[in-house]
Amino acid sequence: MLYTHHGIGYCFSGGYHEYFNNTDDDAILYLMLANDLAHTLNPNAITIAEEVSGMPGLCRPIEEGGFGFDYRLNMSVPDQWIKLLKEV
Repeated sequence: MLYTHHGIGYCFSGGYHEYFNNTDDDAILYLMLANDLAHTLNPNAITIAEEVSGMPGLCRPIEEGGFGFDYRLNMSVPDQWIKLLKEV
């Protein structure tokens, strides 16, 4: 959702240029608004981003230019566990 290429066939190595090219600005704005609404309606709400690229600012407050998520679930870790369990 964050990228126009949806991460398909794309390898992120950690360079900043990889994160801020090909981003879906409408999707990012939607996520920021959704997080702001969730935390406005319920200050105790917890939002978790399911994400593998390591997008900088994902868990920073919106006031600081972030997306406003509280936590990030790196989906590549569970995927590796599943792969390991299937192959062993």
